[in-house]
Amino acid sequence: MKRHLISTLLILLVLFVSSYSPVNERALFSDKVYLTDSQDYSFKFLFANHIFSEKLINDKDFIALDGIVKFPLVRAFSVSEGVTMHQMGEFVNHISSERSLGYWNTLTGGQSEDCKKIHEHDQCNYIRNGKLLFYRPSDGLLKFSKKLFNHKSIRNLLFDFSLGIVKNQCKKYPKDFTIDLISDLNDLLTFCDEIENYSNAELLNEIDNPFSHPIKQHYWKGFIVRRILAGVELEEVKFRLNTALNEIKSIDILSFPEVYYKITFNDIIDVNFNRGSYSINSKDSGKKIPMDYNDRIIKVQFFDDNGYSFYIFTFKSEDRGQYDIIYDKNLELIN
Repeated sequence: MKRHLISTLLILLVLFVSSYSPVNERALFSDKVYLTDSQDYSFKFLFANHIFSEKLINDKDFIALDGIVKFPLVRAFSVSEGVTMHQMGEFVNHISSERSLGYWNTLTGGQSEDCKKIHEHDQCNYIRNGKLLFYRPSDGLLKFSKKLFNHKSIRNLLFDFSLGIVKNQCKKYPKDFTIDLISDLNDLLTFCDEIENYSNAELLNEIDNPFSHPIKQHYWKGFIVRRILAGVELEEVKFRLNTALNEIKSIDILSFPEVYYKITFNDIIDVNFNRGSYSINSKDSGKKIPMDYNDRIIKVQFFDDNGYSFYIFTFKSEDRGQYDIIYDKNLELIN
């Protein structure tokens, strides 16, 4: 009984400290906004344009991608289909920008749903046809891609190239990206074990089944199934996943920032945005209020009454619609 009481007190202490600890989380990007009495700030512009659009392949990566063309088989496929590796990379970048791939969306189901809530549209959940060079992927691009994936030696090249991009992404983003990626890779390995004894007919049924949640909601699970149906051995898939997992685990994330984007109001209130959640923080009290993207922040309005200041936060959710919560500068609730 005594041990149980001590454990309970320790848990309560941890919860208290976590809610009222000094808020000094490092951010990859940050802004400051100073509001006067009755002035408000809308997050609409922030969500629409500021922190989501990214390209996966940079100029340095394009040099490496173009280098793959040196291999005779790749060059032959490129000539026969009239598509270059550079064009393929540009098409990937178009998709990544349109779907917010990268930090905000890794096409792994849950994060895709968060992306959809943030953007208020349904375009984050899976890859659709793009618009860059062909409005939709041309027959040449599709045939070129299929031929590349049909050869193990080329898959090796593409895997090494892609893993290099992912590792660079880990190094430029906050630490939660790497932590979530490790979890996603472990999830994919578990998925491989689950389908190990599936026949091709059963796998094909999973692809065609509109109610198949793990395949439809998780792009990479569908990708794995399609590779197996195309003749890639499951052991090869698991080997590559384990290789990626070990490489990502070896990255030292201690020096990485905790927050992707921080906006500070009047040098007192921080709103910190990350992949799966965001938080509202008071610098004065150290209080932190974790928030879920189910309740998306819309606006904050500041009021000052002879030195007594408070903030009206406006949120929007599917369940509650639009609603307000009033906090003082210490994030104490005002009823």
